[in-house]
Amino acid sequence: MKKLSLIIIVAAGLVLTSCEKVPLLADVNNLGVGSYLTLNRTINNQIDYSNLNTTQVGLVAGYKGVKPKTVIQYVTEGASKVRDRNSWKKIQELPWTGDSITIITKATQIAAALGVPPSGLKPGQTYMLYQQIIGEDGKTYDLANTGGDFEAISNYNMALTFSSIIICPYVPAQAIGKYKVMQDQWDQMEGTIVDVTAADVTANTFRFALWPNPAYGGRNQKPVVITVNTGTGNASASNQVYGDYDGFANNVAASTVGSGNWVFSCSGTVNLLMNHKAGTADFGNYRLLMQKQ
Repeated sequence: MKKLSLIIIVAAGLVLTSCEKVPLLADVNNLGVGSYLTLNRTINNQIDYSNLNTTQVGLVAGYKGVKPKTVIQYVTEGASKVRDRNSWKKIQELPWTGDSITIITKATQIAAALGVPPSGLKPGQTYMLYQQIIGEDGKTYDLANTGGDFEAISNYNMALTFSSIIICPYVPAQAIGKYKVMQDQWDQMEGTIVDVTAADVTANTFRFALWPNPAYGGRNQKPVVITVNTGTGNASASNQVYGDYDGFANNVAASTVGSGNWVFSCSGTVNLLMNHKAGTADFGNYRLLMQKQ
């Protein structure tokens, strides 16, 4: 009987609590109108490292919400979107006229904003551009004060950020030479000099012989052939057998994985993430960096 009374009292308390009026935390009538840019068209998002004085990226943007008065553009190095305005470097300030705006950004402007010469821009690197709106209401709207979940919804087609990447067209004659291994996570052959001759390059391929490391029982060395996109320097390689390791595995092969694989003839840089395997045995992914001397 006591348990029943307790249940009745608790239930009554819940009913009374649920009937209490509580103040509204926010009234929709008190909310303001924001603003953001919408991407109408991408003009170009690749910067040609072999033509830094004239190459440029660009986009055409519209807007939603408060009409912009000015668009201020900033940049950071790297593919990540940075929400801290203190990390942004100002590129330019553009007035808004009409219903849309065309934003053209030169490589020289990006370099100047970052405080480096144009040649200081890095092939293969992504540079994130930020479009900040100063509205006709005098308020500022940008990535820093826009919710991350909101900005990430593709249906809104926001252009508060715009990524550009430094590319380097592949020129076989430039690729010929001696390369120093700067990083070899697979066989630890840092410091090794790899000789790439005229016979190792074609219009869209780059061949080198490095693995297997004799110090690890490597033998039967075969070169690895990399296919290179002639317009961008983007690189890829299918699963290719390059040799055997005594006491470890035979017919070990390598192939590129993921993105960010490059053979940049203009800067003499080779940057590859390679998967190594033998048959069904997968040994994992390892970075190889080489620099032309």
